[in-house]
Amino acid sequence: MSPASSRRTVLALAAALALAASGCGKAVAESFVEITAAQWPASQRLAGAQWQSSDFPPLAAGDGWISFPARAHLKVHHPLPSKPLSLLTYIAFDRSGVGSTLASGNVTRIEAVGDDGTVTIQNATDEDFFVRLVLQ
Repeated sequence: MSPASSRRTVLALAAALALAASGCGKAVAESFVEITAAQWPASQRLAGAQWQSSDFPPLAAGDGWISFPARAHLKVHHPLPSKPLSLLTYIAFDRSGVGSTLASGNVTRIEAVGDDGTVTIQNATDEDFFVRLVLQ
């Protein structure tokens, strides 16, 4: 086999591997979830112009963060009297919020902050999380 032929074979193999790898992983369908005030955890709290969907751990028995599945769009109804100026999202792999961190990037894309008492975020990843929101 000539060196040129060898190079073409290696390049073709590399291209085939790259193409195969790009199709790896699970395909997850998008979902749309709406959370109303009646569905909030007991630890959700409104204090002046700040609202949080739940506390940091430890949580009361039966309480927990909001399920935020892969590829989900989450529309949240909040009790603030006006459009929030700030939206913070925390994520965890556990419903209790243990091991949580501030979210960024595709984990919680902000899609809409409405004048109608709602915010919509999207989990644009293929991982399931639990989320805590803080609005001001």
